[in-house]
Amino acid sequence: MKRLIIVYNPRSSHFGDVKEQVIEPARHLRGWTIARFEVSQENVDANAKRLARMLNDNDTVIAAGGDGTASAATNGVMLTEAKGVTT
Repeated sequence: MKRLIIVYNPRSSHFGDVKEQVIEPARHLRGWTIARFEVSQENVDANAKRLARMLNDNDTVIAAGGDGTASAATNGVMLTEAKGVTT
């Protein structure tokens, strides 16, 4: 089964939209396991390193948020040792 990682910031002013328009619909995808990664208040590098450690081979990562969330997601994918991770 494929795994989709949704990267988001729960403190964002648009988190309600992310939850309604991204997280909830993703729960109904067939053939996918959904995992969530909450961007914390630590710096971008710390978030990226934490994300990199949780990624598995062939995961798909989407960033549901603004610049900080996208940066953490992109850097996490670049840092991971997992193979075949897509964004």
